[in-house]
Amino acid sequence: MDPNKALAFLVGLIMLTLTLRLYRKMLLTYEGGEVASKPDKEPESPDGLLERRLSIIHQCRRILDVTILAIATGIAFRKLDVPGLDRLTGAGVYYYAPMSEAFSYRDGDIYIVGGANSAGQAAMYFSKFARHVTMLVRGNSLSDTMSQYLENQIGATKNIEVKLNSSVIAVEGVDRCERITIQNNKTCATETVPASALLIYAGAVPRTDWLTGVVERDAQGYLISGQHLMLEGKRPTGWTVDRDPFYLETSVPGIFVAGDVRHRSAKGVTSGVGEGAMAVKLVHQYLGLL
Repeated sequence: MDPNKALAFLVGLIMLTLTLRLYRKMLLTYEGGEVASKPDKEPESPDGLLERRLSIIHQCRRILDVTILAIATGIAFRKLDVPGLDRLTGAGVYYYAPMSEAFSYRDGDIYIVGGANSAGQAAMYFSKFARHVTMLVRGNSLSDTMSQYLENQIGATKNIEVKLNSSVIAVEGVDRCERITIQNNKTCATETVPASALLIYAGAVPRTDWLTGVVERDAQGYLISGQHLMLEGKRPTGWTVDRDPFYLETSVPGIFVAGDVRHRSAKGVTSGVGEGAMAVKLVHQYLGLL
């Protein structure tokens, strides 16, 4: 298994295990019930361990009545449907690559998909290590999606090239990214070029369809909270308490949101942690009013 994928799997498994332990404790505390489980002996393979955890989830499934709900489900990267890409993800192909990957591609040829600020910032950073960085942008210009200061920086960096009206249509390699095929979206002309790495910054989606009709969301599905719910000074439709929504409170009193899934939040781990801490404080404030 690829080391990056293995690490991601283990981190996810640890979080799943901790969540299940908390959920089991809640059931025993509030329902006085017992949670059925498999024998204590752990399966030897990661797949077996995951299957056991999912089995426990199925056995523990309940409907819980809650006074407060805090939603911090984050966002999911928008995936590209390109032949060869899934197989090489984590092996030279990365969605929103960590900065540490730059050291692995010193003097290499890096291709970056995307034309927004995140892609531009990545291009600037990786250009300090790579021999050449090429940005593949679907649109006619960077100006439509990128801040002017960043576009100016990219234009002044000699080892960054911008290919407009361009898309990746194939990724190839034996056990890591070795070549990509680029298509000009206007002429349909294609070229296959050597590539040390393919970094994808194609945006993200909140995946909050499960909350449709429950709380207010924006056009992209992000959860709206606080002052953003106040239109012309009026409280949201259906608001049932005699006060304005708290900063991280959604259109339903007692349902809070924190982190990347929140409308107009500053995306990232640091801001997400800060909002999580703020949400805890607001929850205590909410409970004090009951």
